Amino acid sequence: MEVTERAVTWVLILLVAMACVVVEPAGAVDCYMVSIGMNPCREYLTGQAAEPSSLCCRGVRLIHQEAHSTWMRQDTCKCLRQIAASHGHYLREEAAQALAGRCGVQYGIPFSRDVDCSR
Repeated sequence: MEVTERAVTWVLILLVAMACVVVEPAGAVDCYMVSIGMNPCREYLTGQAAEPSSLCCRGVRLIHQEAHSTWMRQDTCKCLRQIAASHGHYLREEAAQALAGRCGVQYGIPFSRDVDCSR
Protein backbone atom coordinates (compact mmCIF):
# COMPACT_ATOMS: atom_id res chain seq x y z
CA MET A 1 0.00 0.00 0.00
CA GLU A 2 2.82 2.40 0.83
CA VAL A 3 4.39 1.89 -2.59
CA THR A 4 1.10 2.85 -4.25
CA GLU A 5 0.74 6.00 -2.14
CA ARG A 6 4.37 6.90 -2.79
CA ALA A 7 3.84 6.47 -6.56
CA VAL A 8 0.68 8.58 -6.45
CA THR A 9 2.54 11.22 -4.46
CA TRP A 10 5.32 11.44 -7.06
CA VAL A 11 2.82 11.64 -9.91
CA LEU A 12 0.97 14.37 -8.02
CA ILE A 13 4.20 16.28 -7.41
CA LEU A 14 5.11 16.05 -11.08
CA LEU A 15 1.67 17.14 -12.28
CA VAL A 16 1.40 20.07 -9.89
CA ALA A 17 4.94 21.21 -10.72
CA MET A 18 4.06 21.06 -14.40
CA ALA A 19 0.87 23.02 -13.75
CA CYS A 20 2.74 25.83 -12.13
CA VAL A 21 5.79 25.90 -14.38
CA VAL A 22 4.31 25.12 -17.76
CA VAL A 23 2.41 28.13 -18.95
CA GLU A 24 0.25 28.68 -21.96
CA PRO A 25 1.38 31.27 -24.53
CA ALA A 26 -0.81 33.92 -22.91
CA GLY A 27 1.05 33.40 -19.62
CA ALA A 28 -1.78 31.63 -17.84
CA VAL A 29 -1.26 28.76 -15.42
CA ASP A 30 -2.77 25.49 -16.73
CA CYS A 31 -5.99 25.10 -14.72
CA TYR A 32 -6.36 21.47 -15.69
CA MET A 33 -3.10 20.65 -13.95
CA VAL A 34 -4.09 22.66 -10.87
CA SER A 35 -7.38 20.74 -10.76
CA ILE A 36 -5.44 17.45 -10.80
CA GLY A 37 -3.47 18.68 -7.79
CA MET A 38 -6.68 19.60 -5.99
CA ASN A 39 -8.61 16.45 -6.90
CA PRO A 40 -7.63 14.53 -3.71
CA CYS A 41 -9.29 17.34 -1.71
CA ARG A 42 -12.77 16.69 -3.10
CA GLU A 43 -13.97 14.59 -0.16
CA TYR A 44 -12.94 17.22 2.38
CA LEU A 45 -14.35 20.10 0.34
CA THR A 46 -17.73 18.44 -0.10
CA GLY A 47 -18.09 17.31 3.51
CA GLN A 48 -17.43 13.62 2.93
CA ALA A 49 -14.31 13.82 5.13
CA ALA A 50 -13.72 15.79 8.32
CA GLU A 51 -10.08 16.55 7.46
CA PRO A 52 -8.12 16.87 4.20
CA SER A 53 -6.13 13.76 3.27
CA SER A 54 -2.34 13.71 3.18
CA LEU A 55 -2.47 13.60 -0.65
CA CYS A 56 -4.77 16.62 -0.65
CA CYS A 57 -2.37 18.58 1.54
CA ARG A 58 0.61 17.59 -0.58
CA GLY A 59 -1.19 18.98 -3.63
CA VAL A 60 -2.16 22.17 -1.81
CA ARG A 61 1.41 22.74 -0.59
CA LEU A 62 2.88 22.13 -4.04
CA ILE A 63 0.43 24.46 -5.75
CA HIS A 64 1.26 27.21 -3.29
CA GLN A 65 5.02 26.60 -3.46
CA GLU A 66 5.13 26.72 -7.24
CA ALA A 67 3.19 29.98 -7.59
CA HIS A 68 6.31 32.15 -7.38
CA SER A 69 5.25 35.42 -8.94
CA THR A 70 2.28 37.71 -8.50
CA TRP A 71 0.82 36.79 -11.90
CA MET A 72 1.23 33.06 -11.16
CA ARG A 73 -0.57 33.49 -7.82
CA GLN A 74 -3.35 35.46 -9.54
CA ASP A 75 -3.72 32.87 -12.31
CA THR A 76 -3.66 30.02 -9.80
CA CYS A 77 -6.30 31.88 -7.77
CA LYS A 78 -8.49 32.11 -10.90
CA CYS A 79 -8.09 28.38 -11.46
CA LEU A 80 -9.01 27.65 -7.86
CA ARG A 81 -12.04 29.94 -8.16
CA GLN A 82 -13.18 27.97 -11.24
CA ILE A 83 -12.68 24.69 -9.39
CA ALA A 84 -14.67 26.00 -6.41
CA ALA A 85 -17.48 27.15 -8.71
CA SER A 86 -17.55 23.76 -10.46
CA HIS A 87 -18.41 22.06 -7.16
CA GLY A 88 -21.64 24.09 -7.08
CA HIS A 89 -23.71 23.87 -3.93
CA TYR A 90 -21.77 20.75 -2.83
CA LEU A 91 -18.75 22.87 -1.89
CA ARG A 92 -18.55 23.65 1.80
CA GLU A 93 -17.29 27.23 1.63
CA GLU A 94 -15.93 27.14 5.18
CA ALA A 95 -13.90 24.02 4.34
CA ALA A 96 -12.58 25.67 1.18
CA GLN A 97 -11.49 28.78 3.06
CA ALA A 98 -9.84 26.68 5.80
CA LEU A 99 -8.07 24.26 3.43
CA ALA A 100 -4.69 26.01 3.20
CA GLY A 101 -4.47 26.42 6.97
CA ARG A 102 -5.53 22.81 7.57
CA CYS A 103 -2.66 21.78 5.30
CA GLY A 104 -0.11 23.99 7.09
CA VAL A 105 0.12 26.64 4.38
CA GLN A 106 0.36 30.19 5.70
CA TYR A 107 -0.85 33.03 3.49
CA GLY A 108 -2.25 30.55 1.01
CA ILE A 109 -3.90 31.42 -2.27
CA PRO A 110 -7.62 31.81 -1.49
CA PHE A 111 -9.93 28.99 -2.56
CA SER A 112 -13.46 30.30 -2.94
CA ARG A 113 -16.16 30.89 -5.55
CA ASP A 114 -16.25 34.59 -4.67
CA VAL A 115 -12.59 35.50 -4.20
CA ASP A 116 -11.10 38.60 -5.86
CA CYS A 117 -7.98 37.26 -7.53
CA SER A 118 -6.66 40.69 -8.54
CA ARG A 119 -5.08 41.24 -5.11
